[in-house]
Amino acid sequence: MKRYGIDITRFGRLYAERVLKDGTLQPERLPELSRLKSYREQHVEARMGIDHAIREEAGKVLVAAGHCKAKVRRVLRLN
Repeated sequence: MKRYGIDITRFGRLYAERVLKDGTLQPERLPELSRLKSYREQHVEARMGIDHAIREEAGKVLVAAGHCKAKVRRVLRLN
């Protein structure tokens, strides 16, 4: 799935791997994402939407891997 030309699936998986090591990590702090011109050029609301989509994708990956859904939602700040 792409949003504003950004591969949400790829970044969701990458974020899922890294958030296991650092529960305070936010998607916008992924160096691979912040280096993308297509991400940097988006207005704040669009970047927030991209970040949320990445968190949702990471949540799906983590739950599918067997992690507790409630804990995943809490750590990833999903409503």
